[in-house]
Formats: sequence, structure tokens, C-alpha cells
Amino acid sequence: MISNVQSRQADDLLEAHGMSNNTRYITIDSNKKVAIFLKYIDENYKNVQIHFEDRYTQGKVLVWANQTVTPLPTYVGRYFSKDDFKGRVSVAVVEYGSSLNTEEVQNNKYLINGQTYYSVIGQLKRNKSVPSNMFFLSTGINQPTAQTALSNYRIVLDAAPKTIAKISKHYHAEVKTPVFVKRHHQHYLIYIIPEIIVALLMIIILASLAWIAAKLLVAQAKISGLKGRLLTNWIINRSLRLILVIGLIMIISLVFLNTHAFYSNRTVLSWIVGLEFCLQFVTFLVTCRKGYQQLLK
Repeated sequence: MISNVQSRQADDLLEAHGMSNNTRYITIDSNKKVAIFLKYIDENYKNVQIHFEDRYTQGKVLVWANQTVTPLPTYVGRYFSKDDFKGRVSVAVVEYGSSLNTEEVQNNKYLINGQTYYSVIGQLKRNKSVPSNMFFLSTGINQPTAQTALSNYRIVLDAAPKTIAKISKHYHAEVKTPVFVKRHHQHYLIYIIPEIIVALLMIIILASLAWIAAKLLVAQAKISGLKGRLLTNWIINRSLRLILVIGLIMIISLVFLNTHAFYSNRTVLSWIVGLEFCLQFVTFLVTCRKGYQQLLK
């Protein structure tokens, strides 16, 4: 259930913006070059992805990251990789079939922006959230696109909240939440309502099974004729076997789900599986206690 919720959330944000729910806007009124800003970020923080939205050239976005880039879905070619930001040459990604000024030379597509030609490495799938005239350029400390002033851009930061807070404090920048993130928060319940219903049904089923198990335990104990210490040992042995079985299932579940399902936060998966282990064992103890009390009567 967690995988389904987080997958749908990630897909919605990914397809629309290529950034996560932690994304924030900051504006830095400084004539310092983008390259200096990137150098500061790269030297002090990890797992940061940045979009620089040009204030003067409509649709122009510079992309940089020092982590595995969150890719936008492409129709042809590919989206940026981490290596594209390390070189000295900027490359472009545009929407497939857009009306941007492009040219093909010897089967290679180029985007013409001003007097500069950028090699197009990928063309995005059409998406209502991405305007057709939008284009993305890689940037980096040593690339020409990073030689302009920070004040020319609205900076879109995708990083841990603590990292964003430290960067904004360092540059005395105001932090704002993007509209798409606000909408995502507002629509969060749409994702989890079906899972909440399923979880409630599972609790009802668990309680019903505990009641049935207590009845069966009484019946088994009466048939066996066990009493006193023998009955106690029988319950302890059953408990130990249960711990081994559900412990093995927990390990198998963690391995299987980590390799076959998507989780934006794998720590949550570990907590949930551990909680499930505790719930099963507590349910069994309650079952044994009720059954044992009935036998004593």
C-alpha cells in the first residue's frame, strides 16, 4: 500500500516537474555568477537538484544536480545525467514536436538560442504541465550557461528541508513553496483514502481471526488434555515457532519489496514491517491469554 501511494505521488510530480515534494523557490538578488553559487552548493551539500528559471528568456530553464537526476519522461533520446553537468559544453532537452528554433545537421538535432547552438540529447513526451515552448539546458561550474548573474533567475531547489533552510539563510533569500507542491499537499488525501479503507478492513479481519484462533486454541487444548505446566510449555513452544516464522517472513518481505517495489522512503518500509511483526505477535499473545483463561474456567 505504501509503495502504491508513494509511486502515484512520485509519478505525478515526476511527470509534471521532474522534482520532488521538497521543492522550494528562492530568489537571490546578487550579481554573482551562477557558477559561484553552484561551487558553493557542490562543496557544502549533497543530493541537491536545481532548476534556474530565466526571468528574461521565456521557457528557458537551466538544470544542475550533484545527485542522480530526477528524469522527466522522454519520447526520444534521454534526460540529463549527472555527467552532463561536469563537462564544459551545455546540452539541451526540448519537448517533442515543439515550435522552438531547432535545426538538424547530419541527423543531429540542435537548439538555436540567440547565437548559440546546443546539441539536443532528448525530447520530452508531451505533457500539459510543461509548456511547449519550454526548453532545458544543462549548466555546470565550467559551462557557459553558468556565467550569468544569479539575479537573472528564479531558483528552484529540490533538496532536504534542512539543506534548503541553510542555503537560503546563507544567501538571505526568501523561501516560497511552489504552487504544484501546495496542490500536491492538498490532494494528498486522494491518494491515501483507498489505503485507509483497506487498512481498516485488515484490522477488522485481524480482530476476527484472533477471536477464531482463541476458540481453536481452547478446542485443541481440550482435545490434547494438557493442563498446568504442560499447557504453559505448549503455548510457549507455539509462540517461539510463530516468532521464527513471522521473523523469516519479515526478512523475505523486506528483501522482496525493496527489489520489486518503489519506495521514496525505505526507512518507512522497515518501520511498517517491524510494526506488522509486533502486531502479529501481540495478537497471538492476546489469543493465547484469552484461550488460557477459558481453559482455567
